[in-house]
Amino acid sequence: MFLEQDVDHTIGRRYDRWWAAHGQGGTVYLPLVMVDSGHRFSSGPVDFHSVYSGMVEAELARTPGADLESTSFRVGNRLQFSGRMTNHSGVTLSSTGNDATFHALVYEEVSAGSTGRVIRAAVSSPITADLPDGDAVAFAMETPDLSGVNWDNLHSVVFADYRPEGSLGAYDMLQAALPSQAGGSNTILFSHIAVGGGWNTSLTLANTGADPSSGNLTFIGQDGHTISVTLNESATPPKSALGSTGIGATGLSFPVSVPAGSTRVFSAGPLDPGKPPTIGWAKLDYKGGQLDGAATFQFSNDGVPSTIAGVFASKPTEFATIPIDNDESQKRFTGFAIANPSDENISISVVILNMDGTMAESIAPPELNPLGPQRQVAKFLHEYLPLRASFRGSMVLVAQGGQKFVVVALAQNKGLYTAIPVIPTKAPNVPN
Repeated sequence: MFLEQDVDHTIGRRYDRWWAAHGQGGTVYLPLVMVDSGHRFSSGPVDFHSVYSGMVEAELARTPGADLESTSFRVGNRLQFSGRMTNHSGVTLSSTGNDATFHALVYEEVSAGSTGRVIRAAVSSPITADLPDGDAVAFAMETPDLSGVNWDNLHSVVFADYRPEGSLGAYDMLQAALPSQAGGSNTILFSHIAVGGGWNTSLTLANTGADPSSGNLTFIGQDGHTISVTLNESATPPKSALGSTGIGATGLSFPVSVPAGSTRVFSAGPLDPGKPPTIGWAKLDYKGGQLDGAATFQFSNDGVPSTIAGVFASKPTEFATIPIDNDESQKRFTGFAIANPSDENISISVVILNMDGTMAESIAPPELNPLGPQRQVAKFLHEYLPLRASFRGSMVLVAQGGQKFVVVALAQNKGLYTAIPVIPTKAPNVPN
């Protein structure tokens, strides 16, 4: 992979890597060229073909310092990357010990001056915990918004590098990979998760297919951005069967595998249990096998569970009917958690029906019109309509123009919560 940048307008940390290899003194002349994060470098006029091809061939002959695999997927106008890496460098990697770091470069195939590739974004993520030789670690990164680009011409590369001498000297690339795109995979959607403030969410994944399944489990906040959680497994089968990816780890996205006929249960918790709860949703992009899932929400007071509820993974739908049995005197309320799994805005109306099926009213809450890409909203009906704090009937969520969403119904009874599936259709008298 050959990429170039304007030295006066560099993006990311590649320019710094060249200077780390060269050292800070003396005069240099363009072009500044490096291979493998500076393990080999050059500058100024040279016999370009022989020098550069010699650098590349020498690096290709080396044994990679890691096995790296990655997946990318588009979220609105951003790209998210996730994957895992197994360390084969012969040393322990860490950001504090040798500045070990994951990187992702996003470039567009477009003619600009003398180049046909323009870097549009560069993101990085340090390997914060010690990674001994032979061990694996999961990673996740996300670009800022990418505007004014042709997405059909956008490509990316993910790699990891480190500084063999510690805090000085040149960097060396461990391995690079072209991310596979999650768009060709299957997706399981969980429209509501809660972690922190006493809440934990467990996700059960069952593979009823004849082949193993593997993919990436990603947690997304209400604002559409990925959120960090700790992910553990309640009962870990032998690593020889399942691998160690995503277990006992902290991150935004986790590689997950489920052998044929197997079931795995993951528990998502907060980074800081003392902070207020973080609300959002989750999705699993996977290939192989036949996966289905369920989410279980649990609230605990001082470590003692007081609420637990489970619901199957959500299916995208244009309509959702939710029965209502609100009683303010009993502190019994009905609501919903709705997420937009697409890359476009969607618009949602809420239609209220009386018990006899006649229409009572219809509203278009501003936070649902539009509901932005990857965003989520969790509300009780009486938060939109206080006069419906005591009401029996139903509410229907309607997406405009054939758009789809995922949703789960929420019920509260005297401070205890539960979640129930919705009815994925509507009565004929409810307008589209």
